Amino acid sequence: MEEKINWLKIAITGAVSAAGGLFGVQFWLLLLTAFLAGLDYITGSLAAKHTGTWSSKAAREGIDHKKGMAVVIIVALLILLNTYPLLM
Repeated sequence: MEEKINWLKIAITGAVSAAGGLFGVQFWLLLLTAFLAGLDYITGSLAAKHTGTWSSKAAREGIDHKKGMAVVIIVALLILLNTYPLLM
């Protein structure tokens, strides 16, 4: 079992490193943004569940807000890369 976990770690590390090498520093910023958005959703859901105010409507609105942020970031990144192609 431990060997499978090590191979999974190697595969994930290799994939993330390859993407970082291919897309440059922008990839790391996108990855950090996605991680923080996921962390925000998890902590918000836990806090709402703790206070007894969790609702699927509020959760859906939060996810939709995060999707909108992702679209804005991706569009900005595409504009940046088309404006300054040497950043890639």
